[in-house]
Amino acid sequence: MFLSSGTMNFLKGNIDMRNPRRAEFFFMLAMSILLFNGCSKEPVDPPNTMRDIDGNIYKTVTISSQTWMAENLRVTHYSNGRTIPSISDNREWSGDYDGMCCDYNFIPDEKRGKLYNWYAVEDYQGRSLAPEGWHIPTAAEWKTLIDAMGESYTAGYRLKDSISWPPPEWQLFISKSGFNAIAAGVRNYYGTFERAGEETVFWTSTTDEYVYYKKAVFITKYGENVNFLGSSKTYGFSVRCVRDR
Repeated sequence: MFLSSGTMNFLKGNIDMRNPRRAEFFFMLAMSILLFNGCSKEPVDPPNTMRDIDGNIYKTVTISSQTWMAENLRVTHYSNGRTIPSISDNREWSGDYDGMCCDYNFIPDEKRGKLYNWYAVEDYQGRSLAPEGWHIPTAAEWKTLIDAMGESYTAGYRLKDSISWPPPEWQLFISKSGFNAIAAGVRNYYGTFERAGEETVFWTSTTDEYVYYKKAVFITKYGENVNFLGSSKTYGFSVRCVRDR
């Protein structure tokens, strides 16, 4: 922490040690400048963005009454600071019941984000995957988003991004929503990566009718509708968060 040369020259020219009161004044002035320059300022994020505990910044989009992340989560720590294990071994992925994450094919990709098993998504013993002020959406919150897209058979098209998916089978004269769902693929129960460019699946926080499964949101290249299906908790899916109300 230093004073600029201009400030130093100003102080040297004004401090007169024969005048203790004047010297004291300029000494206090110098200390005030040092303290002001040394104070760290909180980063100011761009509008329509949010930040996770790792400092990653994500775009957001407001649709109807909800504000969603417009990018896939890629955080590597829970909100309490604990590290989320990044697992490459297939046997460990399929056989462990702790929270885990990974990159598709173990290649980091900021746009694709990370894949998380449901044990990472679960709020457990004071840890949370979602950043402060945000949460993992319920199936009902996803349903509100899908309903805001208009016709159910075109909701998937409006939620998808414009780059990672093949064009629809027929031309659609409707606008994208800005949600930007990437065809990120999944990691299955056995630890195998599959369906990149064909499908994306998002976790919800809702338990399926079969209690050992959790509901997930499926968007695929094979149509423009969106489906809710129960899935094993050991699958690796993408995560989007919605802002608390």
